[in-house]
Amino acid sequence: MPIIVAPWNQSEIEKPADSRDSFQSFGPSPYFDPSQPLSDVYTSMGIICQDGKWYQTKYTRVIYEDTETGSNNIPVDGLQGKKSGIQIFGCTD
Repeated sequence: MPIIVAPWNQSEIEKPADSRDSFQSFGPSPYFDPSQPLSDVYTSMGIICQDGKWYQTKYTRVIYEDTETGSNNIPVDGLQGKKSGIQIFGCTD
């Protein structure tokens, strides 16, 4: 499953007050939804190159670690089209 780590200070997404310095975004995956096959991440996650930097502009699942309880989901409805600088881009099981 594709995963991106993005720092809040390089994102147009508003940082929750209790969040650590970055968030994780996951691409479409049968792991979360069996009807979603793996797909082209450039299209499904909206990966673009602008001014020599990589950005994500589409979001399927976004989580952040808070300072006390662990992982929290962020609703993705209002996030589409917002740019987030990519710090780490990888693939995990």
